[in-house]
Amino acid sequence: MIEEQIVARLRAWPGLSALVGTRIYPAAAAPQNVQTPYIVYERRDSERVSTFAGDAGLVDLSFMLECFDVTRTGANAVRREVRLALQRWKSPGIVRDSYILSEADGPLDEKTRRFRGDVAVRVWAEDI
Repeated sequence: MIEEQIVARLRAWPGLSALVGTRIYPAAAAPQNVQTPYIVYERRDSERVSTFAGDAGLVDLSFMLECFDVTRTGANAVRREVRLALQRWKSPGIVRDSYILSEADGPLDEKTRRFRGDVAVRVWAEDI
């Protein structure tokens, strides 16, 4: 799945792995009281690309990555590294291209009492 490729890319990015290590979780499976900083990701939508001539063999996906830390500065540092890791990322045979749709300072999350930085990413991938 493309999510596994994204997580592998993020974990391999030196600046990001130095900050979060392996603490990158799907939104539905993020553990409670995890050590900070960490990242939670979620697929927002996917659209199979078709033309009048038939299927293009591509899928257009969007993801939201939420970067958490106990300080806004820390959350923003993680957010910056996510952007650097995924902006214009290509992986032959899997990811044709990716780009950042938006970045934002999220509010203090009342539930976790942690600051959040958000990165919205669009990924064009092979429809496998």
